[in-house]
Amino acid sequence: MAFLDPRLAAVAAFVPAGARVADVGADHGRLAEALLRADAARSCVATEASPARLARLTARLGEHGLGGRLALRCGDGLAPLRPADRLEVLVLAGMGGATIVRILSAPGRRRLGIRRTVLQPATDAAVVRRWLLQNGLGRMDERLVEVRGRFHPVIAAEAGEPLPSPADLDEEDVLEAGASLLTRRDPALLPYWGATLRRQRRILAEATPGRGRSEALRVAGVAERVLAWLGG
Repeated sequence: MAFLDPRLAAVAAFVPAGARVADVGADHGRLAEALLRADAARSCVATEASPARLARLTARLGEHGLGGRLALRCGDGLAPLRPADRLEVLVLAGMGGATIVRILSAPGRRRLGIRRTVLQPATDAAVVRRWLLQNGLGRMDERLVEVRGRFHPVIAAEAGEPLPSPADLDEEDVLEAGASLLTRRDPALLPYWGATLRRQRRILAEATPGRGRSEALRVAGVAERVLAWLGG
């Protein structure tokens, strides 16, 4: 899938071969296109929330001859998806963590029968991890992908027991860093948390007392503890 950037390539790598996939908020549709062109997915449903965005998606993907294996639909969140689609994988990529949680919390999620959820939160990954643990999707695998100096967590979650947390980090630090990344000592953790600590220190050097300074102190503390753990 050479025409996917590393972020979407990591998402695609978490899709089991031959799965029926829904990409909610598909944007340009490159993920669905890549999965189908490579025969990595049996079928895909790609959605967009607005008619205008869906029209752009349709105009682009209509040129690629993907035929009956691709369905394009308009609607918010999980609303365009149907039990008859027999979906196995749900993808939510490039959204904020709060938006991902809102979509996953929809009452109709369970009736879709989805086995694996692949998430790429643009913000608030800890919020997403917490929701997954609290809602029976604790079996997580994860990658941390760098694209042009920015790091993107990609999480695959299924029903099951979570990985044990490192004993010498507290729960909040593990939620921020990702248990599977820590367990594997993913090589991207060191540059990611190093960059995070430097950024928070720059903020603290200029911040006045208030919520922004408190948040910078909190994140800097997480970064210091995770970096210390990685160096131990």
